[in-house]
Amino acid sequence: MASYSVKKGLNYAPKRRKPATDLRKENLQSGEWKDLQFKECNFLAKGIPTEGGYLHPLLKVERVYQIHESGGHGSRGYGYDWKREEANKNLLRTHTTAVSSRMLYALAKKPFEAKRYYSIDRVFISRLLTGPT
Repeated sequence: MASYSVKKGLNYAPKRRKPATDLRKENLQSGEWKDLQFKECNFLAKGIPTEGGYLHPLLKVERVYQIHESGGHGSRGYGYDWKREEANKNLLRTHTTAVSSRMLYALAKKPFEAKRYYSIDRVFISRLLTGPT
């Protein structure tokens, strides 16, 4: 015959409390946060995989060459043969965020009309060149 001994442990409580998962404004205002016990977090959990989301059509490499050659999405394209080798080359890009923002702001005030804008600048973006070559 087996027998067991049961004793009150460190986490014994006559009344069970559900651990808090969020720290809310009300907890801070009332001072309740001092007595809250929080649920342990598993920061290594992978989470629920997402089922939705789409890449913008221009981010899909298969479509890029079509857009460049013959257009699409309201564009006529550049009218040249797109080459993967050329697209893979590194290039210096000017950092013209202020100019771009100003131009986009001005364009947003007018009815939409597809156009190309070019800006020449001497300040280049400093980025680590990584990725497929």
